Amino acid sequence: MQRRRNRAAGPGGGDRARATRQPAFADLRQNGESLRLVAWPFQADDGRLLVLELGGSHAAIEHSLRTSAFALLVIDLAALALLLVGSWVFSRRILVPIDRVARRVEEIDEANLAARVPGASEDNELGGS
Repeated sequence: MQRRRNRAAGPGGGDRARATRQPAFADLRQNGESLRLVAWPFQADDGRLLVLELGGSHAAIEHSLRTSAFALLVIDLAALALLLVGSWVFSRRILVPIDRVARRVEEIDEANLAARVPGASEDNELGGS
């Protein structure tokens, strides 16, 4: 941006920054472009109160926000997919012994009463004490 003298009364908030001694922000449109201006007061070495006014285009900020939002969406979807796959694998590994017992129980009938359920003698949830 070009340096302009006597900008303190302009739309950048220089008057407000000078009066409150706090940074002031303003948004404006110039040549069809949306700008964000900040007026930052500071005291010079000789004691004078000066106001530094800076401005930048909203286009860069909006581009960064869109890029960040897309990146977060991709990361969230990848994390969700990983969570679903991990949950499926974990649940399959947990259910394998139970499936094995259920199949074995179905094989036991009047003709095969001597068959035993695997793991029934172990001290765990499926058998034992």
